[in-house]
Amino acid sequence: MASEKSSKFEAVYNELLKSIQNGDFLPGEKLLAESDLAAKFNVSRNTLRQAITLLVQDGYLSNQQGRGTFVLQNIPEETNSFERLSDPMVKASRNEVSDIITVYSIIVADEALQKKFRVDSSKLFLRIHIVYKTDDKVIGFTDSEIPYDLAAQSKVPLDNIDAIYDFYRYQISRSDLKSKTELSVSVTDFGNTKEDLYQQETAIMLESIYKDKAGNVIMSQTSYLNPSEYVITFYKTFGI
Repeated sequence: MASEKSSKFEAVYNELLKSIQNGDFLPGEKLLAESDLAAKFNVSRNTLRQAITLLVQDGYLSNQQGRGTFVLQNIPEETNSFERLSDPMVKASRNEVSDIITVYSIIVADEALQKKFRVDSSKLFLRIHIVYKTDDKVIGFTDSEIPYDLAAQSKVPLDNIDAIYDFYRYQISRSDLKSKTELSVSVTDFGNTKEDLYQQETAIMLESIYKDKAGNVIMSQTSYLNPSEYVITFYKTFGI
């Protein structure tokens, strides 16, 4: 039987983990001071530190001496139903993805983004371009647009590519979002990008729109996959 002390430690761990997974704390965000968190959970600072230490070991938090404790990533590895993909472009690949190249830019909303997000031309967006490679071969890429205000509110350090990628993974795995995806297979310029890295061939194209509980669009994503490099699995539930 667990002791009262261990129960308190587990309770704090679970509450913090739930808050991270629900998006109450976002990648790059700094937690409250230990004294404030301990008071919030009505536990000693030692009990709080045990919970935080385990969250650090599990890869959710980072202790930075002299600065505080920061959220690294908040993507639950498991759910009660089926596995939630932290990055489908990695999970669905037939072979191991050996390299992920992330490039970002800040853009002004064009006509397509204005229509998708219902904003005017003054709205800024964070565009995240991610290239996936296997043994130096490009197997797919994604282009995602996220309102700049959302990225700024999450305090994502834009000088840290890993943090931007973690922010992207967080957005596609949030349990409170609804997404609509359209799939098409067509002959297209598989690498219609400035890098000019790709060859022209048939590609699987996935267009996804992510909305929050209020119905607001918070991310637009277009993915291009080499059909010989990916396996796409569809899940469908049936009511009886």
